[in-house]
Amino acid sequence: MSNIEKVYQLLDSKNQSKVEEGFALWKELDKSAHDIFVAEWKAWADVNQMSLTEYLAEYGMFVASCWCCRLTTMPTIPNGTKVLDCYRNQLTELPTLPASLVMLRCGDNKLTKLPTLPASLVKLYCSENQITELPTLPASLVELFCSYNQITELPTLPASLIELYCNNNQLTAEPTVPEVCHLYYGIQRA
Repeated sequence: MSNIEKVYQLLDSKNQSKVEEGFALWKELDKSAHDIFVAEWKAWADVNQMSLTEYLAEYGMFVASCWCCRLTTMPTIPNGTKVLDCYRNQLTELPTLPASLVMLRCGDNKLTKLPTLPASLVKLYCSENQITELPTLPASLVELFCSYNQITELPTLPASLIELYCNNNQLTAEPTVPEVCHLYYGIQRA
């Protein structure tokens, strides 16, 4: 079993000493040797009653994963975070996003808008919210999933875009997409 597999196994445990051992091992790992290492804070929080803010301050990470945690607010995301996964919460807004972010997964919340997107963003998943318009999209964006919102018009789509899911919105016209983009949309008139 690799060290990463061992960390996952320990963090999934509900035993406090095993969770502590998992975090100790995680802190020893050379994070630069791994593309992305996910340490979900929920197991730690369940055992130690630690808030997400305290967790991120203590353990800052490449991936901030807090999906399905019934959060209504989101703390400041540490610089250096590559992935923010706050899917299926009750968020009405997101904090300023770090410049290092490459993936944002914020679907199934109560968001009406998104903050300014960092230039480094490659994947954006914001479906199943109440978003009425998207901010300017970064030139690096490859995937955009914005279905099941209230968007009437999409911003200019970057030439890098490969996949666009924008069905079940209030779009009044078919989006103009880059030549290599796979488009999944539905025009719904108000």
